Amino acid sequence: LLAFPYTRSAWADLAECALGNPQAERDIEEQLQPVLGGHFMYHFFCAHLQASHQDHAAALQIFEMWTDRSMLGGSPYLLTECAVLRYHMRQFGDAQRELEGLHNDMPYRLESMDVYSNILYVQEDAVKLSQLAHTAVQVDKYRPETSCIVGNYYSLKQQRAKAIQAFQRALALDRTYVSAWTLMGHEYVEWKQTAHAMEAYRQAVQVAPRDYRAWYGLGQTYEFLSMYLYALYYFKKASNLRPNDARMWCAIGQV
Repeated sequence: LLAFPYTRSAWADLAECALGNPQAERDIEEQLQPVLGGHFMYHFFCAHLQASHQDHAAALQIFEMWTDRSMLGGSPYLLTECAVLRYHMRQFGDAQRELEGLHNDMPYRLESMDVYSNILYVQEDAVKLSQLAHTAVQVDKYRPETSCIVGNYYSLKQQRAKAIQAFQRALALDRTYVSAWTLMGHEYVEWKQTAHAMEAYRQAVQVAPRDYRAWYGLGQTYEFLSMYLYALYYFKKASNLRPNDARMWCAIGQV
């Protein structure tokens, strides 16, 4: 990175080394900050770490510094990252507007369109979700994002078997696709197949142990089975990852 700071794969691997190791993060900062502190790739790396620590507001603040037109404003990557962070902060209206604008400007770009489909699912907007699924299938039906979007559409239509089939297709294309594991777990819970749901959530936790959604899903599944000590354990795991999310504390209180 010191020789060529634009090597994105090296930044990604460095982030993997740093996550969960505070000493490694401090060492990286000491070595890179004096040399690359003003470089946008270093700033993006810091934002990625903040987002991995569930500090989405800090990550968004870093990205927004570079959205000025005199810098990297208009970059689809930057706009997408900002929208995804707003989604995780549950600012669904702003996130939807940004992702909708990206989709209208670049209909052949499927990056993070699965997040857009999640928002449309939450908003219960079946018309836009159907249009998005149709477009994604036309663009590239062999992308994991496409299968996830289609799965969300079937889920909204209460067609559980087809939704699970779509999420399984996404996982056949990418076994590390955390959203597909988690969403498939949700479908199995709705279908009251708790053993399959727990297996899906555990796979998600194995792939991304810092993603609170699967921990929360496991807690909900055990609560559904009236196994409250197990539910409490998993809800506490989720609350450690999302300490500012009221839903986690409500779930703990309920149990």
